[in-house]
Amino acid sequence: MTPNRVKIVLIGIVSVLLLVSCGKRESKLEQYQAQKHERDSIGLANQEQSLRFYQSQLDSLLPIADSLIAQFRYEKNEKYQDHGYYVQTDRDGLRVLVRDDGQEPILMYRNGQRVEEQSGETVERAEHLAVVMRDIKELEKRIVRTSFEIQKYKKKTAKRVKHLYISNICSNFAAKFNSGTMSLTKYESKITSATCSAQQIYRVLSNMQNLDRVKDLIPKDKIQEMEIEPDRVRMKVDGLAQKITIAIVDRIENDTIKFGAEGIPMEANFWIQLKELSPVDTRIKLTVKADIPFMFKVMIEKKLQTGLDQAADMLARFPYAQWA
Repeated sequence: MTPNRVKIVLIGIVSVLLLVSCGKRESKLEQYQAQKHERDSIGLANQEQSLRFYQSQLDSLLPIADSLIAQFRYEKNEKYQDHGYYVQTDRDGLRVLVRDDGQEPILMYRNGQRVEEQSGETVERAEHLAVVMRDIKELEKRIVRTSFEIQKYKKKTAKRVKHLYISNICSNFAAKFNSGTMSLTKYESKITSATCSAQQIYRVLSNMQNLDRVKDLIPKDKIQEMEIEPDRVRMKVDGLAQKITIAIVDRIENDTIKFGAEGIPMEANFWIQLKELSPVDTRIKLTVKADIPFMFKVMIEKKLQTGLDQAADMLARFPYAQWA
């Protein structure tokens, strides 16, 4: 058997167990999403509180502005002026102008000439109006910015609510798995025939340290950090945050090897069964029992059955006599 075929055999066996672990991602991702959702929810609440404050301030200033504006005349030349002015002239002929956004100092004229440092009731009223209009414009800007931030937070929290809803569904399934309220589903491969004795097959497959001989052939982008012992192998699998362990949990010499998987969010077991009809004819059957949620069965059931059948074919063709 070529090195590539050996690699395919071993990867096929490992893949059978990995297929049943696709029901859930590492909980750290869910915790991160939940924490970020909580921060965004707090940010949204703070922005909404700020918006209510700005709006209340604006509501209190608008009547004051209206009462002051009623005492002025509005002037604006549409041909060249971007802003208009509220204008009032006192009894002494002092003409006072307040820009409509309050952003410039008030202007004062007497007999057509610009004057400074004037006082009086009209000047005080104009200065008051300038401050009120400036505060109104600033509050309007803050309301626009805050409203925009609120919309951003709402979009982000809406997306995370959907994500957390899906995560909660998966967590509920995991809780059912751990409580034992869901039953195991059995999947069996077809029966294949190997041209060697059951003892030869058993000696190879019951010693997981044989993986050391082909470890370099396993794709490192899929399986990494392999730790191999006679009865177990620990590895980092692409797509899972923590290492998983595949261990031999029971065995009957020349008959059955039972594997268990640790580090996946559901109960799963895997058997290799041998039945020797003659020294050159041993039948092989693979069996998987796993708690697979209904929503995932549709996606992986067919692939799991195909994977089992292919693994049984490959085990039947494996050159045990060269390894035993």
